[in-house]
Amino acid sequence: DYDHENPEVWRRLQEFVREHVDSYGFDGIRVDAARHISKPFLDHIPESGPPIPSFYEVVNGQLSYITGYANGDYSAVYNYPLYYTLVNIFVPNPMQAPMSDLAKWMEDEGPKAQGRLLLNFLENNDLPRFVYKLDGDLVLYHNALLCILGMEGLPVLLYGGEQNARGILDYNDPLRVDNWRPALWDVGFDESTST
Repeated sequence: DYDHENPEVWRRLQEFVREHVDSYGFDGIRVDAARHISKPFLDHIPESGPPIPSFYEVVNGQLSYITGYANGDYSAVYNYPLYYTLVNIFVPNPMQAPMSDLAKWMEDEGPKAQGRLLLNFLENNDLPRFVYKLDGDLVLYHNALLCILGMEGLPVLLYGGEQNARGILDYNDPLRVDNWRPALWDVGFDESTST
């Protein structure tokens, strides 16, 4: 971890972000584990030059909490509260929630977004593939995709989702990133997928 309160660390990290965005022409940056970085530091990305769109990963189920990270005109936050709601509704289990929970979530939680940009997702680099959680049920997967595509916010699709990628479960290392997003050149590109 970095000491973001140290002025020298702050300055050098800001320079690092600016240099890399400018040098490589990135459209924006994804900030992993943003809740472990000081908000004043995040609010100042970038300190100089043109704006840099920043997407913050804040793993928390409270919409009022995560929206506090999407303060600027060019910042957004991953919508974990919606993700958790969709998991409860779509993933088969003995305590599966009814679809009406989504309407209730939209009614109760939606106003807490306060006009901030939310990134709606089913999968990201840290989570098992959604279709894997559904045991390959593509009807459920497609319906869950429709939810994130139709909800207020910006839908985010993880590479491989268009291929119904399931990932590979390795019980010896279940959180290893490669388990959930193997390269398509290793697993093949299916041109006949319905997704």
